[in-house]
Amino acid sequence: MENQNYLYKKPNHFANLKDMGLSGRFCDVLIKAKDKELRAHSLILAANLKYFKSVLLSMPENSLEIILFLSDLSGKELEPFLTFAYTGEILLTDDNVVELLSGAVNIDEDEVREVCIEYLKIHLKKEQACQVSF
Repeated sequence: MENQNYLYKKPNHFANLKDMGLSGRFCDVLIKAKDKELRAHSLILAANLKYFKSVLLSMPENSLEIILFLSDLSGKELEPFLTFAYTGEILLTDDNVVELLSGAVNIDEDEVREVCIEYLKIHLKKEQACQVSF
């Protein structure tokens, strides 16, 4: 009899991670944005956002809780990047794309920056053109 393998993949396996991140459960990073404090998991941040990987790898390995200061970004600007780290999804709209692009440049997040640029190429309006500057 031939040996057969079966790979089971749990549906929505990472949905629990997003829920835990949003609830603050088991988080080991506190991010202090301009106007808000957000909690996250260092492993998720380091695995999915280049800026955080660089910062976290420079920290001592035995840190129980890490506090990061991102005073250039508001909580509203930072939250979509945390969602992106947990889900791989980021919602671009005419209302938030310039803010997201600015945040992506600020934290050196190339993938989100490129997506924002592509979005703007397609959807750019005259009033937004004045807002986009680096």
